[in-house]
This record gives sequence, structure tokens and C-alpha cells, in this order.
Amino acid sequence: MIRGTTPTFSFEVDIDLTDWDTYVTIKQRKVLITHREPEITPTEDGCIASITLTQAETLQLSPGKAQAQIRLVDANGVATSTDIFDFSVSDILLEGEIPQEV
Repeated sequence: MIRGTTPTFSFEVDIDLTDWDTYVTIKQRKVLITHREPEITPTEDGCIASITLTQAETLQLSPGKAQAQIRLVDANGVATSTDIFDFSVSDILLEGEIPQEV
């Protein structure tokens, strides 16, 4: 993932999360970015849960290692989570959100 961009993270999950209360969290050091209710696309084997980060959100991250995880709870209060996924954050040359005056 590159800072200052608007990446979409897609997670393939082995259950359909359509009726679950779902949270996707990105973490790097003390920065936590959580999106509630990702876009859910059912598949034959479960679903794909997707979120898109904003420029402002990705600019909070620094170059280096970061992590993502999905936590969820069903209508009966049963809570679970995915494993933690590691990914890399790359830097940019032009700092800040665009479009902007250069």
C-alpha cells in the first residue's frame, strides 16, 4: 500500500458475513483505522469483505510494516476474528492530499 492513495483492501473470508456486525481495523504503531460494515460480496465459499481507505487515512501511516484484521459478532453475540494480516506501507514524494496547489 502506498501512503496518500485510496487503496481498496479485500479479504476473502470462509463464511458469509452479510448479517454480521463487522469491523476491519488497520494498525501501525499507535495508529488505528477502523471501518465498520465493509462491503460484503458473497461467494460460493463465504464472502469477500472490502474497505477503501481515504488519502487522509493512508497519510496517517508511516513507511514500513502495518497490519489488518477483521473482527465480527453475529446476532446472538458470538464474536470472532480473522488472523492478523501483515502488509507494507510505501512512502510518497509529494506529501498531503491531492488535488492541491503545487
